[in-house]
Amino acid sequence: MVGDGGGWNPEKPGHDLLDILKDEIRTKGQPSAERVREIANLTGTTAAKVRGVIGYYSELKSDDSTVRVCMGESCRARGSEAVAESLAKDGETVGALHCAGLCTSGPAILREERMVPMGCTGTGLQLFVSMDSISQGLGAEEVVRSLIQELDDTVSITRTGSRGLFHLEPMIEVDIDGARHAFGPIQPGEVPSLVQAISNGSANEHPAAL
Repeated sequence: MVGDGGGWNPEKPGHDLLDILKDEIRTKGQPSAERVREIANLTGTTAAKVRGVIGYYSELKSDDSTVRVCMGESCRARGSEAVAESLAKDGETVGALHCAGLCTSGPAILREERMVPMGCTGTGLQLFVSMDSISQGLGAEEVVRSLIQELDDTVSITRTGSRGLFHLEPMIEVDIDGARHAFGPIQPGEVPSLVQAISNGSANEHPAAL
């Protein structure tokens, strides 16, 4: 049995209770009143608190979404609303999360019970992509998705404001030997060739090099 401890907070219910509820809802759907009491006894808390956790965490509510997008403050600041709109346009049924806990690498999405950060915060290659509204409208979010697919998890992708050169958006800036090199406008289909050029040291020869 897991002790409840003092100062119980529905925002911090403990990993044991959350893990049990996630597994329960994923495999069996919303728990009955009797099952809620059983889970409360198992985790050393009360049925009211278990219901409170289910009510607080949107990911513990059954729905027909195919993907959920974090709408926490950090992810919203990094463009989660635009991500949700883009996914919806692609035919996804989009739900929302209160917070995915990936504030440094958001916006994050939950797909098939797996958290997927839409940004990266590694210690290797440093990239910068503008994510203001105009850049997003020109496809910056799709470019970031392509970058994440092409690059490993040592790479850092930082969302930035635009430099005002909207005719060159979406623009990618890459830190190479301490200096930023810009490429734009870049389309998602051009990302693999850019990544290859960066890897083999010929980035400045890429057609989108500025």
